Amino acid sequence: IVELQPKDPNASVHATVDDGSSQLILEFTNFVAGDRLVFSIDVDEVVHLTPGETNQDRINDGIDPITSGIEFQGTKFTAQFTAPHYQDVGGTETFLNFYDRVLDPLELPLPRDDFNGLRDRTTGVGLKLKQLPKPISVAGKVWVDSDEDLNLDPGEQVLAGVRMELFVLQGLQYVSTGHNTLTNSQGKYSFGTELGLQPGVYEVRQTQPDGYYSVGAKTGRLTIGTPVGSLVPGNPDILTQIAVELGDSHAIELNFAENRPNRLSGHVCYVISGMDCFSVNSQKAPQANVLIELLNSAGEVIAQTRSATDGTYSFENLRAGNYRLRQTNLEGRIDGGARQGSIGGNVTDPNNITQIILGGGDDAINYDFCDLVPAEISGHVYFDQNNNGRRETGETPLPNVLVQLWNESGQLVGTTRTNELG
Repeated sequence: IVELQPKDPNASVHATVDDGSSQLILEFTNFVAGDRLVFSIDVDEVVHLTPGETNQDRINDGIDPITSGIEFQGTKFTAQFTAPHYQDVGGTETFLNFYDRVLDPLELPLPRDDFNGLRDRTTGVGLKLKQLPKPISVAGKVWVDSDEDLNLDPGEQVLAGVRMELFVLQGLQYVSTGHNTLTNSQGKYSFGTELGLQPGVYEVRQTQPDGYYSVGAKTGRLTIGTPVGSLVPGNPDILTQIAVELGDSHAIELNFAENRPNRLSGHVCYVISGMDCFSVNSQKAPQANVLIELLNSAGEVIAQTRSATDGTYSFENLRAGNYRLRQTNLEGRIDGGARQGSIGGNVTDPNNITQIILGGGDDAINYDFCDLVPAEISGHVYFDQNNNGRRETGETPLPNVLVQLWNESGQLVGTTRTNELG
């Protein structure tokens, strides 16, 4: 080895040749296109001497000590390249004595075949090879995120048959690669190495499956652990900026979370006969046009409706969450009672049901409100002059007498005072 002129300071070359053989092997490490190697080699020649000649000087004068191009012509040149993240590539060509027409198109900085005016002192060979990156892959999963925490928890359902499409960044915009696929029975999708995808920046788009709403997307990682991908604000069906920069790299866990919408419903009625709302002896009738409000966990009204003629109401297509129902009494009605429905909750007062926890795909029914028609109790306080227990004409009314109303539980529910008529 005379000289190695590398771009990488860590580059090296090792030469191997068996004495007497016809093969030279040069092994490069950290090779970069454009590196230059200068080396020398002894080449044994077969010489036919003049019969009977014994003078050594005369014999040497008849020998050309430099291998000529025509002698080297026909020698095989073989190159093999290997590199991480790239496919192996190799090829073979033959040394030529007249080689300018072969090397000129390659634009290599090598001597021409008449170098220094000597027609037969050079031989050359050229071989153009290109290492292509190994293909990459992009993969992930789609599942039903019942608790909407963006984590695939044990027992949560995976979604098959969801259409996924792969885009690649070209210039400033993403264009379709022409590849789309469906999630399998395990909810998995993959744009695999069999597609021949090259390193680049990709985007995965999900087609929203019927009967579900998007909870969100989740960025993934390369198999070496590096995070990959970005969310798109306002669009949970896209993962973008999936940068897979090296061949044989694989982006995984680019996941999409879905959930089933919920329904919450009940009835509104009022008592037409009986003393309370939910006694078996009470008779009730549906109550129409009652305002029912739906509140979120922050106490904000997010929807409202009014009961139908049959007293029913419902809220459709609700996301998972903690909800509260609030009723407003119609004029002429007073508080009666409320009842939690099929998936539980807390009745905090006759007009409010709280802590209604909806997961995914719940049909929460029988969240009922009941009102009462106000009743009236009245009478007189008077001086029973003849003490017969009956109020009779002429008996004196007693004004400003305190009268209290108590319920059956012994609770004071009202007070008043008699007027001038007792």
